Amino acid sequence: MFNAIIFKPKYVLDADIANCFDRINHEALLGKLHTFPLMRRAIKARLKAGAMDGEGLFPTEEGTPQGG
Repeated sequence: MFNAIIFKPKYVLDADIANCFDRINHEALLGKLHTFPLMRRAIKARLKAGAMDGEGLFPTEEGTPQGG
């Protein structure tokens, strides 16, 4: 494999996706799911679960949870 690519041009892509998932519309995302109702409700609940920071709970109206 090394010999196959050694003389070919190489490219590096650097992309900052830190805020990429912060503004995903929940209803639009759920509308694209083609699954059974129980799974859809579970995913919706996970999207709406919110985030904890110390003692505070911050609800999520848009975006996906960290690690989601």
